[in-house]
Amino acid sequence: MRGVFYILLIALTVLTACSDRDVDSDSQNAYRYDMVTYLGYDEGLLHFDRIDRNDGARTRLYGSYSYEPATETGSRVLLSYYTLPGEQTSPDGQRIAVAGFSKATTDTLRITNSARIDTLRREPIRLTSIWRTGNYINLHGEIEYSGKPRFFYLVADRSTWDNDTIDCYLVNNSLNQQLYNWRRFYASFFVDAALNKNSCKVIRVFLNDAKFSDCNNYCFNKQ
Repeated sequence: MRGVFYILLIALTVLTACSDRDVDSDSQNAYRYDMVTYLGYDEGLLHFDRIDRNDGARTRLYGSYSYEPATETGSRVLLSYYTLPGEQTSPDGQRIAVAGFSKATTDTLRITNSARIDTLRREPIRLTSIWRTGNYINLHGEIEYSGKPRFFYLVADRSTWDNDTIDCYLVNNSLNQQLYNWRRFYASFFVDAALNKNSCKVIRVFLNDAKFSDCNNYCFNKQ
């Protein structure tokens, strides 16, 4: 087992504005919330890579920010933003206004044998959503907070590695720490190794969902 992963439980900041004047609803900004890859900070601009749902279009996003965030290049984040009026997508990307972003647990798909998977603890989460963008499987939900490191990653069953459906399991092991309240989490797992296999048609993700125990797996087709 490689290392202990921290769950980055940072709630998305909701930005609101108040005014004593009537505001034309057509003048309000339409926000997007996308799981993106953080590419770095250069000359006052944050740079991100966005892939639309499934195998959608890929777009470079960049927007002004007052300081360089303490976020590692290549990390996945849930980005809140809107497109600046009159800005069009160019070969260099799309200019945006960054409202904020939340760090996501970022990791690469691991592979192990079936016997080992049977020993890995999969403590419950409360799933809100799970979706694929390009070579990433993304999750949003809640996890029981301990305030301490835990194991949290996605692992593939080697016995299915050459099948048309590759089975993957969400590992959540709090290491027997005292658990407290439920806290929001975001996670994004790079599953390129599975999707690049010619034999792979579907990635099936198994997880332990405290809200919907009768729905324990989700399938993502390779397009």
